[in-house]
Amino acid sequence: MNQRRPSALNYRVELDQLTRHTFIAGLTGAGKTNTLMHLLTQAASAGVPFLVIEPAKTEYRELLGHKAIGNDVRVFTVGREHVAPLRLNPLEVAPGVDVSTHLDLLKAVFTASFALWVPLPQVLEQCLVEIYTERGWDFGSSNHPPLDGSGQPPTPDCATW
Repeated sequence: MNQRRPSALNYRVELDQLTRHTFIAGLTGAGKTNTLMHLLTQAASAGVPFLVIEPAKTEYRELLGHKAIGNDVRVFTVGREHVAPLRLNPLEVAPGVDVSTHLDLLKAVFTASFALWVPLPQVLEQCLVEIYTERGWDFGSSNHPPLDGSGQPPTPDCATW
């Protein structure tokens, strides 16, 4: 805003303006992380929950035990099993979700993530239906197959692929 020059201007962001997604952009060294850290500590002090997704840096770990936030911070780390791992199985059908809807969303994720030209989306859909059918899912009634010991219906695993 001030091209790295000191400014006497104060900038305010009202809490109710943070009820939507917030995007902070700027050049390297412009103060994006410091600005966001200040916003987060102020929001936390007011009891406002927050979520930070930062795949490249570790600065936000400094919020662990911060005096304004306390110990109410959870940090998840993808691919590091020894440090609060984040586990996500996109093949698992969430409770209450129709299996056909789940497969449509799963196909959309693959289509958005990879360059799938015709007929690959149709081939992907056929493969997904076949895999879930083999695991006991009934697309006609959307019934879950018999539960295994975990209380969750059987889910295809990556080895199936």
